[in-house]
Amino acid sequence: MSSKKKKNFRKKIRGLEQRRQKVIKELLNFEELLRGSAATVYTKCGRHNCWCKDGEGHPHTRITWTEKSKGYTRKIPDEELPWVKRVTDNYRRFQSLRRSLKNIEEEGRELQKGLADVLITDTRKTKDYLWTKKENRKYNE
Repeated sequence: MSSKKKKNFRKKIRGLEQRRQKVIKELLNFEELLRGSAATVYTKCGRHNCWCKDGEGHPHTRITWTEKSKGYTRKIPDEELPWVKRVTDNYRRFQSLRRSLKNIEEEGRELQKGLADVLITDTRKTKDYLWTKKENRKYNE
């Protein structure tokens, strides 16, 4: 029975390692990242005879981000909008991959702990004096 457990733990660990390598490979492919999000906002210019006085305002696109707990906002030129959207999407994907990598590593630690427990138990079965409780000796008989 424990031979199956060992084999199962090893198989799962190998599978996790393959997933981990795939995520790392994706992480290393990014060239440009930009923290923040782009949005279209409307502002009124303040001129008395402008059409925006009675409407929602002039549209323009801006990016907003935080760095070291400080917020920043910058206007984006219209021709730069596709680039900004691409690099901010890259950042979100990068962060998602980092979270995936963290989860894979946590799962791997749990599997390694389980494998170690099975190996220790099997090793103890080989020697009668290694059991911590008398009732567990029946496995060695």
